[in-house]
Amino acid sequence: MKALLTIFMIFLAVAPMEGGIASEMEYVVNIQPIVVRSDNGDTPAESAIPEALVERAYSRVPIDFILADPEYLDSTDARDGNISLDEILQLAEQEKLVQYNDGTLYMFFVNAMEGRKGPMGMGWQNGNIIFIALGDGLPPGFDGDIADMQAFVIAHEAGHNFNLRHAIDDPQVPDDVPNIQGDGPFRDRIDPRYSLNAYQVDIVRQSPLLHRKP
Repeated sequence: MKALLTIFMIFLAVAPMEGGIASEMEYVVNIQPIVVRSDNGDTPAESAIPEALVERAYSRVPIDFILADPEYLDSTDARDGNISLDEILQLAEQEKLVQYNDGTLYMFFVNAMEGRKGPMGMGWQNGNIIFIALGDGLPPGFDGDIADMQAFVIAHEAGHNFNLRHAIDDPQVPDDVPNIQGDGPFRDRIDPRYSLNAYQVDIVRQSPLLHRKP
């Protein structure tokens, strides 16, 4: 199984990025949320997808994110991070909740991942699996809108699915400016003025998860 890539870097640099902003949606990405609940099918993990903010972060591509109605996986251990992500995927496979070559992005919402609580995420590099743990609020020491944080985590993770790498690992992406894969306050990292450079836009457009909008 492809390795899952840990994310969630928190930095504070702010600087502008060149380039215009596209306004018409040209691509579609289909998202299937999977909310993990208790063994009894209650008390679901925290879940939220600020769709407008995530789309705004990718407006230079641009992408229309289509959200399906959520599916549910009932496992207290999976929800609370007491089993590995690979084991969660095995449970989802047994329930026929995921496929790996159908062009859909499968987004799991849990309360914790392998013992660590959110906000954080783990994404399948150039694949179609995301795990999101939104946590109970903003990280300590950070101010701002919680929706910006939620949108950043999701946009960042989707970036890994679209084969984007962290700015510190990609010489084509400056790591001292706001970026979906780099530095800056959450609001700036998802601001279309900063979120993606032209090189990243080109990579995203090559992802098999993107479908041309009719």
